[in-house]
Formats: sequence, C-alpha cells, structure tokens
Amino acid sequence: MRVFSSILLVFLITTLGIGKSFTKIDSEKLKHLIEGGKETNSDAVIVIQDGKTLVEEYYGKEKGAVYIASAGKSLTALAIGKLIDQGKIKSLDQPVSDFYPEWIQGNKKQITIRMLLNHTSGIQNIPNASVEIERKYPPVNVIKLAIAAELTNLPGTNWSYNNKAVGLLAGIIEKASGKRMDIYFADEFYSPMNIADYNWIWDEDGNPLAYGGHMIEPMGLAKFGILMLNGGQFEGKQIVSRAFVEEAVKPGQKFFTASGLLWWRYTKTSKSVIDTERFIKMRQDKINAEFLQKIAPLENKVFESDNEYFAALEKALGKEWRKTLRETLKNTNYGLRKRIFSDETIGYYASGFRGNYLLVMPEDKLIAVRVVRNSKNYNWNTDGFGDFLQLAAELTGKSLSPPPVR
Repeated sequence: MRVFSSILLVFLITTLGIGKSFTKIDSEKLKHLIEGGKETNSDAVIVIQDGKTLVEEYYGKEKGAVYIASAGKSLTALAIGKLIDQGKIKSLDQPVSDFYPEWIQGNKKQITIRMLLNHTSGIQNIPNASVEIERKYPPVNVIKLAIAAELTNLPGTNWSYNNKAVGLLAGIIEKASGKRMDIYFADEFYSPMNIADYNWIWDEDGNPLAYGGHMIEPMGLAKFGILMLNGGQFEGKQIVSRAFVEEAVKPGQKFFTASGLLWWRYTKTSKSVIDTERFIKMRQDKINAEFLQKIAPLENKVFESDNEYFAALEKALGKEWRKTLRETLKNTNYGLRKRIFSDETIGYYASGFRGNYLLVMPEDKLIAVRVVRNSKNYNWNTDGFGDFLQLAAELTGKSLSPPPVR
C-alpha cells in the first residue's frame, strides 16, 4: 500500500499545481521507477522535488545505514572542500607532498590534491578494489599502499579511476583537520545536517576508507543531494562553500569530461569509440589476441549511443560480452572505449557498486536516491537497477540517453 500511497501523494501535488516554475513529476513514470525499485530488491528509493519528499519507499525493509560503496567518494570530496573553506588546506592545487614528504622527490612531487580528486595522479592502479585493496577483510592499509605505489603515468597526463589514490584522501583529511576522517565528517556534516544513523568501514589499521567506506541512512544520503542542489547549504546553514560545489561538478580534467571531482556529470549526449590508440595499447599490454581479432571490425567506429555500442559488443563477443570484457581487461587501468561527451550537462550524481545512487537535477530541482544492501537475497544479475539514473532523470518528461559510465 505504501507504494501506491506515495503515488497518490505525487498525483495530488501535481494535480493541485503546488510548486514553482519547473516541470513537475510524471506520476506514471514515478510509479514505474518505484516498481523498478521493488523488482530489483532495493532497500530504499527516495524522490524529492523542490524540497518536498514525494516518495520515501523502503519496501518493508529497515531504514538503517546502508553501505553505499563508491558513492561515498562524492561525499569524501566535500570534506576536502570544507577543509579548503576553513583554510586548513591551501587549495585544490596544494601538493600532496606537503602532507606526505615521502613524495617530495621525483615525479610524485607533482601530484596535487586535485589530481587525487580527478583521477589523474598517475599512481599505479587497478580500478577494481577487490583485486588489490579488498583482497582480505579488513582491507589492507590503503594509505600505506598509496604512498608506496609506483607511477604508471606522469601526473596530470591520463585519467584512470583510482580507488587507491582516493583512499589517500583519508590521511590528508586527518593531517589537515587533526581528526580522523570519520570523526571530522561526523562533526562537520552529519551533526549539522541531523544525520544520526551512519557507520564506517575501516582498513586493517583503523583508517576510514575514503574511496568507499561510508554507511549512511538513505534519507541522509538524500540530504547531501539537497546540500548540493542548494549550493552547499542545508536548512540555512552553509555547510560547504558554493564555490567548491560548483567546482566539484565541472569537468575535472580534459581526458574524461563526464568526471568532475569525485562527482559524475550527467551530460545530455555521449558517443563511444574504440580508437586505434586503444588497440595499440592493448597489443602492447598483450591482451588476448583472439579477443582483439573479434573486436577488430569495431576499430574507430563511432557509436552514437550506449545501446548501439553495447549491441556491437554483443555481436562481436556474444551474450556474455560484459563478463568477457571484465575478465580480459581486469588487470589494466583503462576501459575498452573512449567517450565523447557533449558540453551540456543536465545533472550530476554519485554512484556506487551494486547500484547505489544519488542523482541531482538542478533545473528540475529534483533529487533521487536508490540504495541496496549486499544481502543474501541480492541477485548480481538483476538487482543492479542499471537504468535507475535514466528513469529518475526522465521523471519530468525528458527523453534522455543513459548517463555516462566509465
């Protein structure tokens, strides 16, 4: 009954014309979104527009803190912004070596805090955290691992999604604030935002995982959407500066412009290409020759949409193409395709493993959250709710492409 009572609430709001000059939610699309949450074993789906909670659905499950995986990276970025506001970090371009003198020599001295946030630090990297960092529980000391890592690329010359680099931010936050990251975060964000139900995952030496250690109640995650939508304000309190919020959702670098500073940018359109440079790189890395032969017809072909790209991969590699791709490139620090993004942005979002999402659509004053626990009932084949972001973004009647993914 709660699903349909939520829909009734939305219907009354839209029918009575309550709201301002933005496109109101389509109740049928919202019903479809909520039903999708149920079908994918979601623990919560929340939709807020113009400060009004239109849906807060828990599907009969507990409301407690949920591990949001890499969606927590986006929250970590806000802690850096707060420290800059407080003058405890000089700027985004302050060298990491100011905090870790181990990097004062060689090319590591070029690495800045911005490079940790925009994935261009160049430190050796395996994007899948389970391969290197989380091969045991508790995870290895990610700060020591990052400090000791070699450089794969010169800093600032390549984009590569890097859990290890982001993990080092916990150490920087502690050194700058004088408080362990989880304590600083509770004092500066959770307490003033009235978020009471939260927890953390720590590594073997008690460092909170900056790249994905946040556990937070679903409505608490939605509150961060409100904060972002309001330029860093929450209930009249300036939690983090508008300047940092705006900087975080700009293109963070020139190589992969859908990536901001640990926030993802939902661009209006995107294209995909597997170019000659990527084929050369894969041959240099001795990627399976049979795999390369199968995808050879796709070289330099531009795909206008994700669906077109995915269909081409299925034709080349078979129905299990996702698994084949994941296994073939698992030890590299790059994906198969390169992305070409439009300049126009319709929103931004935080995204985590298993399908944990926070979407913010400024023009429509819309916030949407979906969280899911890694329970015994979670089906890895069906419960990722991969189209949540697109369905949520289309609630106001837009027809959009899927959001950019790495």
